[in-house]
Amino acid sequence: FCSAFFHACGIILYGSRRVFADESESEKSLELFTEVIVKPENIFLGVGKLVRKAFVLVLAITFAVSVLIGCGNGRVRPTPTAKEQATGEKETTGSTPGSNIKGETFAQENVPCRNGNKIRLVVPVYNRRGLEVVKTEFRPYITRDDVILVVSGNFNSLDLAWIDEATATLKRTYPDVPVFVGTGGLRNIFLIVEKLTQPCQGLVYVYEPNLPGEPEFTWDTKGTAANFKRAAELAHQRGLAFAVKPTGRPLLQNGLQKYGWDYGALAGTADAVFVQTQTYCKRSTDVFEKAIEKLQGQFEASGVPVSWVPEISVDPEAPNGVPVSRAVECAQIARAKGVTGVLVWWSPEHVKAALEFLRFLRAPFGVAEPETRQGNFD
Repeated sequence: FCSAFFHACGIILYGSRRVFADESESEKSLELFTEVIVKPENIFLGVGKLVRKAFVLVLAITFAVSVLIGCGNGRVRPTPTAKEQATGEKETTGSTPGSNIKGETFAQENVPCRNGNKIRLVVPVYNRRGLEVVKTEFRPYITRDDVILVVSGNFNSLDLAWIDEATATLKRTYPDVPVFVGTGGLRNIFLIVEKLTQPCQGLVYVYEPNLPGEPEFTWDTKGTAANFKRAAELAHQRGLAFAVKPTGRPLLQNGLQKYGWDYGALAGTADAVFVQTQTYCKRSTDVFEKAIEKLQGQFEASGVPVSWVPEISVDPEAPNGVPVSRAVECAQIARAKGVTGVLVWWSPEHVKAALEFLRFLRAPFGVAEPETRQGNFD
């Protein structure tokens, strides 16, 4: 700004003088040289011209450099130092926190999910066919209050090119809808933070056993809390909201009760929690209700103002997928308990089931009219 100001002043002060004539630079230099050397009485005039030219040139260079620095601020990330690579800890450099992976800034209070803002629907997409469906057929059902979750690197290899493509496509289609990127494993979280070129609003740490890229998984709550904290630090250092998508097995599975998972306590470093409760909806509505009640108790007892939603799967080929009729029953139970959202797992191979469920969620209970846009979780 200062450079621009002085540059403008230079133009106003000296713009009326013929600093640059129409002739070539060599001819101007020769003319100036002749005036100064051949006509000594014009020495001061010649020196004045040189000073004016130098002044304007310095202003122009300063202005150009400041513009380049301003435009590039936050966009060039330093290569991790050897210490950072070895310890996994980021050294403090005095940079302004809150900038995301592309250098854009998200004020912490405005990041989706932060400060207990409630999520309505979370809609995952994990391949190009699904991306096309979300762009077109899902469009009447997705609102600016929802989250679209781009998934890669959980059961398959992390595909950064796919994440970039999907994120860019979704932001063009839904410029006001937050796009989160989900993956399994701290290493993948680090790679996304460091290498993703398209802007997103949040990172989701998929946390469950048997993921090939997640060797750090543990049932131990202290180890789990440490993993969540590390992933949250990576996300928050880039100004991104952090959500965790943990397994729901410790909720009710008898063999895991000894570990004492408390989802409310574990959510202390997260901005949102997407709990994998689809297995309980599969078992029965009574079991699903029990899982919801336990989650509510834990989150309320923790006092942490974090958004959380259960997961329901309408993918009939998935191990925990259920028919739409059962999904509706589970959604009704969650809503009756005061839950304000749901993660809808679906398959591009069974779009009809997903559309039917979304139509229900976006309409008053028992009425399937998506045009109303006044759904259960709105």
